[in-house]
Amino acid sequence: MLRYRRKPKLSIVVVAYKMPEQVDKTLYSLSTDYQQGVKQDDYEVLLVENHSDRVLGKKRATRHACNIRYYHRHETQRSPVPAINFAVE
Repeated sequence: MLRYRRKPKLSIVVVAYKMPEQVDKTLYSLSTDYQQGVKQDDYEVLLVENHSDRVLGKKRATRHACNIRYYHRHETQRSPVPAINFAVE
């Protein structure tokens, strides 16, 4: 049975590079286990992680909530702008 999922009221974009411990804590702080007065269907978290030798990975990224969408990119530029544009698109 497919569960109806309404469009979230808010999309939060998180861009990460070479900081898995900090991103893990950030994702927990954005989860409904930490937040008050919201449900997972109210918002989504888009994590765009640029490739490095220290990635968080999809398994760890999505363990806090089902409203986290993980994207791993092999970005060659130093700027986070391409990752932000990708998430917003």
